[in-house]
Amino acid sequence: MIPEDYMLIIDGSSLLSTQYYGNMPRDVLMARSEEERAALYHKLMHTKSGTYTNGVYGFLRSLFKILETMPPAYLCVTWDLTRDTFRRELYADYKANRSETPAPLKEQFALCQDVLERMGVPQFRDMHFEADDFSGSLCEKFKNEVPVRILTKDHDYLQLVDDRVQVFLLQSAQTKADELLKKHNIPKTDCPEKCFLMTPETVQAEEGVKPASIAHLKALMGDTSDNIKGVPGIGKETAVSLIAYYETVDRLYDALHSDEAAFLEKTKSLGIRRSPVSYLLKEDAEALVGEKAARLSLQLATIKTDIPISEELSELSLSLNGNGVDRVLHELEFDSLKAPEIGNVKRSGKEFSFRKETVRDFDAAEALFGRLLKAEGLSYGFSYTEEGPVYLAGADTVYEFIPDGFFLNAAVLSGYLRSLSKANSIYLFGLKKAYEFFPEAYGNVYDLSVMDYLLRPLTTAHEPKDLHQEYLSEYIFSDDDAFSAYAARALGSILKKKLTEAEMLSLYEDIEHPLIFVLSEMERTGIYADPTLLAELDRHFSSIMKEEEQTVHEMAGMSFNLNSPKQLGEVLFEKLKIPGGKKTKTGYSTAADELEKLAENYPIVKHILTYRQYMKLQSTYAAGLAGCIAADGRIHTTFQQTVTATGRLS
Repeated sequence: MIPEDYMLIIDGSSLLSTQYYGNMPRDVLMARSEEERAALYHKLMHTKSGTYTNGVYGFLRSLFKILETMPPAYLCVTWDLTRDTFRRELYADYKANRSETPAPLKEQFALCQDVLERMGVPQFRDMHFEADDFSGSLCEKFKNEVPVRILTKDHDYLQLVDDRVQVFLLQSAQTKADELLKKHNIPKTDCPEKCFLMTPETVQAEEGVKPASIAHLKALMGDTSDNIKGVPGIGKETAVSLIAYYETVDRLYDALHSDEAAFLEKTKSLGIRRSPVSYLLKEDAEALVGEKAARLSLQLATIKTDIPISEELSELSLSLNGNGVDRVLHELEFDSLKAPEIGNVKRSGKEFSFRKETVRDFDAAEALFGRLLKAEGLSYGFSYTEEGPVYLAGADTVYEFIPDGFFLNAAVLSGYLRSLSKANSIYLFGLKKAYEFFPEAYGNVYDLSVMDYLLRPLTTAHEPKDLHQEYLSEYIFSDDDAFSAYAARALGSILKKKLTEAEMLSLYEDIEHPLIFVLSEMERTGIYADPTLLAELDRHFSSIMKEEEQTVHEMAGMSFNLNSPKQLGEVLFEKLKIPGGKKTKTGYSTAADELEKLAENYPIVKHILTYRQYMKLQSTYAAGLAGCIAADGRIHTTFQQTVTATGRLS
């Protein structure tokens, strides 16, 4: 449950980056080189004057959605300004594996911060610290006064979770968030869209360790996203087992140094088959290994909680500058965005009331449909959620069906709906999810989410409240399934008319609508995957990778980490003196497009590209697909029809 008064801290860098890539056309996203991608930047959402806005649009849309549905009492945003923070002083290769920020995104960092300042949203940023350091320090100062929620995609924040601090962890898709929420029995209303709620219990369940041990876990296994090395030789499973038991790096090494034999026995009892002792104790004057690596990695992974915060709690109270909001939305040409009723920004709200009639048995359902089937040319709204009632909205009444599992079941209702749709129209949100009631394309049944997607491909907001506000200019407070049916009926004829005017109704009826049922069948059938074959491929790819790695090391005359752009760049362009190295602020570029230019003349580069190719095959397909196989031996993916701006599936 969302606390009545809570503080929301938004990791601005995380949310803006997520929205930038999430609102990017596929052909731009999938460009093979930076040069090719740059040539397609004109396809990004931008103003008439050429200012890129796709990331800022998504950021504000997400912010407004939260303010509408779960308004905090206090709000602030934290930012990363540079990668050259105090952590680079500790370790020069920190985040060295990251490519340069694309120009359109870099521009939008400055734009978004300016937008929030004009809106009156408090922000925290500094050249010496990162966004998570400010977030951690804000939590430390205020969590005893008010519950805190943090919105981010960064797993580092999980170390801040306790009984007063929880994390809204952004997921790649709403379906992934829904799976996690269902798995842990957390109401969907407790999270913003595409988020999963990280509490002390869910952190323990998902990560295998307590929140306070997250940084210690990374100290052992490393973190490739930040180029934190961890202890070479210690994998994730071993690290989780060790930290789940010892909880901290200090306790682990205290136990190891005090009695190595007892420590080894304990690792066996923890199910660790290969002894980690040699890796944990390894020493090298030049290489970062063993305890030295663990201690440094812990420093890098630990979020600071002691940055001085001069602001008092009252200064972070949620209060948007209404004039600033209006000017910003107008200047950025965000005509479809509307600020919620918060602080100085006022919008009229409306509570909808309608008559509800409950149908609990077959006889009552038969009598009702007997009456409904006498009329023709009418519109109905339909709503259904798994294990919940079924709703059918008429002109002035929403009928609530409570299936009994016997005489009044999905098959019976499906038959009545089929008959009703022959001479009437039925509108709903998410036809694919309601396949029990609409197992095939028949009659006049319309999916409003897909219809709206055709009209507004640049937005991912296709839910009942979103459409009600977009097409009826009414802000809705209701969010239940009965309202979904009510809204579907009210919106159906409007969207159908708009598609007709846009000459896209046939696109929906002839292509998008039949596709819904094809995708539904594909999802339920699944794709067969042979785990034995995948394991064989995994071993095969790993063997080739090992051979290629060995060949590269022999040709270079030294061993180094092929996955480290910094080390690879230094070997190729400094030690081997291969010409044409493109140097950036963080080192030489080792992107595929740069290396491909050199492969024909330099065999070592060709072997590096081969190594990368098989590493991609091994991690994404051989090992990756094996983890997705369900109990029936098939992979059941989710095909999303209303996400990308280019019309492709996701």
